[in-house]
Parts: sequence; structure tokens; C-alpha cells
Amino acid sequence: MSNKEKYHQLLEVLDLPVYQTADWLDAIIEQSCDWDVIFSLNDKNEVQGFWVYVFKKQLFWTKITMPPFTPYMGPRLFYPEGLNEYERISFENKVLEDLIQQLPDFAEVKLKWMRGYNNWLPYYWNSYHQQTAYTYVIEDTKDIDFVFKNFKNSTQRQIRKAESNIIVTHTYEVNVAIEMLRLSLKNKAEHLVNEQFLKAIHQVAILQKKCIILQAKDKNEALLAAIYLVWDKEEILYLYGGYDDKYNDSGAMTLLFWEALKLAHQKQLSFNFEGSMLKGVERFFRSFGAVQKPVFTLSKNKFPYNFINVFRQ
Repeated sequence: MSNKEKYHQLLEVLDLPVYQTADWLDAIIEQSCDWDVIFSLNDKNEVQGFWVYVFKKQLFWTKITMPPFTPYMGPRLFYPEGLNEYERISFENKVLEDLIQQLPDFAEVKLKWMRGYNNWLPYYWNSYHQQTAYTYVIEDTKDIDFVFKNFKNSTQRQIRKAESNIIVTHTYEVNVAIEMLRLSLKNKAEHLVNEQFLKAIHQVAILQKKCIILQAKDKNEALLAAIYLVWDKEEILYLYGGYDDKYNDSGAMTLLFWEALKLAHQKQLSFNFEGSMLKGVERFFRSFGAVQKPVFTLSKNKFPYNFINVFRQ
């Protein structure tokens, strides 16, 4: 049985995020690109960790990389019960080292690890580099009134004003979200928006009933903004979205995120804004009272690819 077949079996008993399912991974594969998985097993032959990765072949090189519109990848661990702190870190070190050593030969590896995984020491010991990014998360949405009160004052006012002029509805027509994304990216859109790709992952998410698109329209039915959300058993995550800058002062995007938070409240899930290192976007997400959470990006280049990269820069 191949590792992919084992992973399909594992997915039957695990409720993983939609972007870590085999169907999603199949949908994101492009030409000269594929995915695979490695497992770490305990003495009882039980899975204690796995690492799903996407790899791309370029001439003489194989690169393990982050596919677009896929928030997090990298190892996922299954902890035994009753571990103390010493035992927990020992377990992490052992499993991560096992997975690192099983990776196929590569010229470059890059992964954005899921939040909550903070022990990257085994990577450091294997000559990886780490760069910290940040996302913003509202962990507890049970008291939605308290969530709102924790917003920045100007954000609260913008939402109240927008509520009187804008209508928010949900849709499953992915073209709505794609078009708004294109408008937001403007001249960069042709390079960053792969319509076929976005439609493929949407089909996966919709079949698993793990997505929704929130759209904002004015009273004349003009589309102002839209956001694409996915969720799992723990959180709703903002995957992408955009707005028509003709209506930049309408408060449409702010209202959409407020409606997304109310959806998280209804489902009793946390909300992950899926971060941004862009100054303006970071400030916007932070205005919702969200908590800053570190996310690790781990990378490694091997000789001679690292030398070639230096000359390309």
C-alpha cells in the first residue's frame, strides 16, 4: 500500500482542514507538480505524525513548496495522552526528526507551518532556517457582543453605518469571489489569480460542505466586496477576497468580516484572519480585536542550488 493510499485511509477517521485533504491536494497539482506524504510510526505501528508536502520538478531540481491559496502545510503530530512538558518536547523532537529524515532528496524546501506548532528545534538541528510571520485570531466567539465591544471604536462605527446601506448575503458562486479578488489585485491579477485553480479547490470545498462566500451589495444591487471562507472542526479561516475600490469608503469589507465572525459564533468556532505582513492589511485585521499569533515558515536550500539562488538575486 502506498503512502497516499494510507493517507486516504487516515482521512476517513480524521477531521482535517479541507486544505489538507487528498482531494484538495489533487486539485492544486499543476504540470510537473505532485504531492506525497510521509508517516512517523510508534512501536505499535500507529501513526504518531505525518507530513504532507507538495513538490515541483524544475530541470535538475526537486523543490518542496507551498502551493497557492493553501494556508498551512507541514508536519502534524498526534500526541499520546498524559505527557508532561519534558515528555511532550521529547516526543516532538523524536517525531519531527523521523519525518525530516524521511523526506526525499530535494534542492529546496519551504513550508508554512500551522499555528500552534512552535518547536522547530529539530529543523534548526538539520540546518533549516525559520522566519516568523503573524496571523490574527479570535479564539473565542461564544459571546459575540463581547467580540464586537473589543473592536476598535472606528471599526464599530463603520460597521453600524454600513449596516444601514449594505446588504450581506451568502453565495456559492465562486466567480463572485474571483472577480472581487481580481479587482483588488488590479494589474497583478493575471499573475496571481488562476481562475481554473480557484474553481478546482472550490469544487472540493463545496463537496465537503466546508466553504461559503459572503458578498456585500448596495441597495442598487451593485457588488461591493466578497470574501471566501473555509472551516474545519476548530476554526473558520479567511482564504481570500476583495473589493471594488469605487466603493472603498463603503465599509463593505469591514461589514463582511463582522458577518463572518457572527458565522463563527453560530458554529462555535474560532476565526482566523489568515494574517498578512502587509502594514495596511495587518492594521485592518488587528482592528477587530484579534490576537496576534506567530506562524513559522521553515526553509532549506541544498548545495549547489543555494549558490545558484544567490546569483539569481
